[in-house]
Amino acid sequence: MKEIYQDTLFEERLYKVRENAGHICDLLAIAVAFVNCRYFVHGQTSQLQELSGMKKVPDNFIKLYQEIIMEESPDTQKRLCYEIIKVTKNFLDEQGNNVSRKGVPDFSELAAWYQELSYTWRRVYHWCDKNDPINAYIWSCMLQNEVDDWGAKFEIIDIDILSSFKASDLVGFRKRAEYVELKFRQAIKESDIDLDDYRTVEDFLKVNG
Repeated sequence: MKEIYQDTLFEERLYKVRENAGHICDLLAIAVAFVNCRYFVHGQTSQLQELSGMKKVPDNFIKLYQEIIMEESPDTQKRLCYEIIKVTKNFLDEQGNNVSRKGVPDFSELAAWYQELSYTWRRVYHWCDKNDPINAYIWSCMLQNEVDDWGAKFEIIDIDILSSFKASDLVGFRKRAEYVELKFRQAIKESDIDLDDYRTVEDFLKVNG
């Protein structure tokens, strides 16, 4: 799905934009039917009629589906494709959140991940202190990706680091990164797991030498 939409964004040939838009509508409709434990009896024929009879359908999905097909402007069609993908993604995320989790997450895994990744936070802080926005930004992208994945796994919600990035205010950005790091440390602490913290290299060597 992402690949089709990405290709569509840079596509200039009208017929390919329209073809890709149709594929997007079809694939998303199939995903919605799957959530309803249904399938389309007639394949691609009369999908909207069948969708209208399903209990769980994303907000405005049918309307957006119709608008995409009827739209003549390729640029507007691309925008509408983005909107239907977004509402469907939110819909699918909600379905996932409503499914009860199996077992309790093992926070010792989170602690091990954090201790390995904590040096990346240190790198971000280092480049912020050096007032180097390029290096601070690039390392933060790697950090944000990791934080997204592990935050979702352990239900840590406040994980947005990069929205606070300003090349002209790395002090403020550093504070935000520190805040997100604290959220992870608190989650680990609340699970009664001790982190191996060392104030100096010498302290580390005393324990691990």
